[in-house]
Amino acid sequence: MASRKKKNQNHLIIISVVILLIVTVGVFFCIKAYVDKQKNRSILITNTVTMNYTDDYNGIVVPATSIANDIDGKLLNTKENVFDFVISSNIKNNTKTKYTIYLKKENDSNIPSDMVKVYLQSSLDNEFKNAKEEIIPTAYNKKVKNEKKGMLLKSGVLSKNTKVYYRLKVWIDQSYVAQNPNDYFKATVNINAE
Repeated sequence: MASRKKKNQNHLIIISVVILLIVTVGVFFCIKAYVDKQKNRSILITNTVTMNYTDDYNGIVVPATSIANDIDGKLLNTKENVFDFVISSNIKNNTKTKYTIYLKKENDSNIPSDMVKVYLQSSLDNEFKNAKEEIIPTAYNKKVKNEKKGMLLKSGVLSKNTKVYYRLKVWIDQSYVAQNPNDYFKATVNINAE
């Protein structure tokens, strides 16, 4: 009887040790998975691309009366024709982040897309003295590849702590005959980061 009791105790000890081992290994893998997930999450949070703008609206509203030829359009400097924005990166490591800038026409715009001219400049400072032409004056509808995203203005790559200033100018082509002086072109500027 004593040996049978001792055998049962040994079996209980072995079963307890096996269960303890299984629980320990399971807890270890759960903790490891949680730590790995937190590491990945912190990478996603710290690698960011940000767009800043000073207007109340993330885009531009151009009235039908804002008619110009391409030479004069490139020189426009009024609030109704210019939208300035900055794209900056906050990347903690040496990875690079791709980004695209889109101009998406709003549904309530009532000026035909082919009458709208778009011009984009970029600069590494906010003065635009040495600005680079990203898009020469182009009709909105000529460059629209994706109706959901809109007109592709620029694709680029940002590296660690980069800041690029953009100036978007939009005007109505000189050949446009306004049906109503209250007509307008309205569009938003959107950034997609990859």
